Amino acid sequence: MPGKVRLNCDGAVCSDGACSGLRWLFRDLNGLILAVGSRCVSPQYDLATIEALSILHGMLCGKHVGLNKLVVESDAGVIVEVINSSSMCEAIYGNFIEDIKDLIKDF
Repeated sequence: MPGKVRLNCDGAVCSDGACSGLRWLFRDLNGLILAVGSRCVSPQYDLATIEALSILHGMLCGKHVGLNKLVVESDAGVIVEVINSSSMCEAIYGNFIEDIKDLIKDF
């Protein structure tokens, strides 16, 4: 898949508290859907952690299929801000943020 690919990520928590859901979607720059992925996570985590996990799993999937130019999109402003920060994240999802920062080097 030549050129840049957009990775849109989202996370959700179930209302019954049993699990959380991760979803990611790859599109070319014209908006054509190239691939989708999802995963159920149990036990349930807080929404910020789920959003970070969604980005992480999407990036891992992109790396696995050989993508090397990803543009990551997410509506999780707090998570995006922490990813773009040069400081260490000390939140509960900090390890996931550091994994994302390491993966960014591959894209």
